Amino acid sequence: MLVSPQLLAVIALGIAVATWAVYLVAIAKNTLSGLPWTSMALMLAALGGGALAIAWQPTAPVIVPAAVGITMSGLFLWLLSVRKTPVGEINVSVGDTLLPFAAQRGDGSQFQSDSLAGQRVLLKFFRGSW
Repeated sequence: MLVSPQLLAVIALGIAVATWAVYLVAIAKNTLSGLPWTSMALMLAALGGGALAIAWQPTAPVIVPAAVGITMSGLFLWLLSVRKTPVGEINVSVGDTLLPFAAQRGDGSQFQSDSLAGQRVLLKFFRGSW
């Protein structure tokens, strides 16, 4: 036996944590281009390694790190699957043409970006409701 189930669980957790860290740094530096295939493959490996460790020896010292690694990997993959942002860089500069879009105002009425044609506009997008 080359690796113990506990070591496999810790390795799976380490892969999940390291992959999250590298991915978040890449987002902060705006260096992502396309889908993060390497990150997804590493997360699948962490998921499989954690599941294998638990199946091999279902004891607390194995289950705890493996379950955390499985949860982190699953969350990462789920977040990638439900994101709605386009893949690649989004570059907007002063003077660029506004892409057409529609949104709902706070009072429930519809807003169309076409109504801003010919005007100088500063758009600020934020999430939340209050």
